[in-house]
Amino acid sequence: PNAEKLVELLQSQPIESTGQYLILAGNLALTTIPNALENMQCSFTKIVVYETIPHAPKIDLENLLQKHKRVFFCFFSPSGVNTVLSAFPSLTTANDQIQFISLGKTTTAAFSKWNVKKVVTASSPSAIELVKCIE
Repeated sequence: PNAEKLVELLQSQPIESTGQYLILAGNLALTTIPNALENMQCSFTKIVVYETIPHAPKIDLENLLQKHKRVFFCFFSPSGVNTVLSAFPSLTTANDQIQFISLGKTTTAAFSKWNVKKVVTASSPSAIELVKCIE
């Protein structure tokens, strides 16, 4: 959603005033902004300034579920969803004891690849909204 808002803002500017853009991004960044700039025939340079490297944590999921009435998995990025669900595919068929929380629509959309339908999405990306999802 934020990338789309930025694209709308860029598109509202006269082409001659847009100049050249420098995009600093991670290796898993969405292509929303670069695609829009290409469509607008604007000059830009994209530099990858960080890499996301998946790391699957070593946890005993069954033991965790036995110890707690409810377990919350909070995700802040689509890559986080993909990393965790790749490491723990059994979570995709989880029961009501497990609650998935997402901090954004793009992250929530990543769950569809895994056929997970029960995801609570925070209304805005903030700690307060995250806590509201858990309550």
